[in-house]
Amino acid sequence: MLAAIVLTTTVLAVAAIASAHGYIVVGSVALTPNPPRPGARMSVSLQLQSTTRATVTGAKVLASLRPANEPTAAPVATMTFTAVPDAGGTYRAATTAPRAGAYTLTFEDHTYPREHATADVSLLIGGSHPNGPLGFAFPPTRRAGLSAWLIWLIAVPVASGIIVWLLVRHSSAGAAEPRAPRRGEGETS
Repeated sequence: MLAAIVLTTTVLAVAAIASAHGYIVVGSVALTPNPPRPGARMSVSLQLQSTTRATVTGAKVLASLRPANEPTAAPVATMTFTAVPDAGGTYRAATTAPRAGAYTLTFEDHTYPREHATADVSLLIGGSHPNGPLGFAFPPTRRAGLSAWLIWLIAVPVASGIIVWLLVRHSSAGAAEPRAPRRGEGETS
């Protein structure tokens, strides 16, 4: 029984690590075609993993494309990523590539309400060479980091300890009750 409780707690902790964002999330970006051609359809594939290489599922990721070195400029394109079925941690979006030039693709993680992380990658549209490996890291969010770590480092072990204590107490309660001596027991001759 104790082994089942420990196993359940471990599985829940691993699930929390894979779904909470109290840790760094690493993103790898692939463009199709690479380099994107101005005015043509551009597909963006995104792979999200934790630093332990666990895939990150259930993410809500948006992206906006702005001219390089103009962070306050209006986006020339926006994308909403959707999960690729049966490809854990992979998301895709598509848009029409703008005119040739250097751009900043800003990714925004909106998985949890009131929490979001952003990360940028630079890319060329209409270049003569493919964009190199594109990657980024979403930093841990403050609120998710604190609550996730408090829950998994304090609440789950305390709850597990209480459950174990109740089970041990319940199983030893029957053994602790005194029984009436049987005839002949306890008598000395």
